[in-house]
Order: sequence, then structure tokens, then C-alpha cells
Amino acid sequence: MLSDVKSMDFSEVECKIIHMIIQEMPNKEIAVELHCSQRMVEYRIQGIAKKMGVSTKVGIVAGAFRSGMAS
Repeated sequence: MLSDVKSMDFSEVECKIIHMIIQEMPNKEIAVELHCSQRMVEYRIQGIAKKMGVSTKVGIVAGAFRSGMAS
């Protein structure tokens, strides 16, 4: 079940990752942009998905659009 994303407290980095996922950036490019490892990006994406109550990047994008984080 998709949690109410509007009520979530996402960190600045999590918000950046969400917006990069929406832009269809691969994890490797996100890692370069954030100056971290690809594994760290994967870990952060798992955390974002867990907060949203979803299991995939598609779920993260859908949640972002439903909540108004993306338009």
C-alpha cells in the first residue's frame, strides 16, 4: 500500500534522488552526481521505497506524482 508521501520527512539527499529517478537517471549516474558509491545510492533508494510503502523505482515515481512532489 502506498503511504501518504506528503506526510513523509525526506532528507535533502532523498529528495534529490527521487527527482533524479523521475528523470530516469541510472543509479551509476546518480552516484556520480552525489559523489558517492552506486551501492550507497541503491541503499538510499531502498530506504525511500520503504518509507513510501513501495518496492520499485516505478512505485517511487508514482508516489512522487500522487503526492505532488513531481508534476
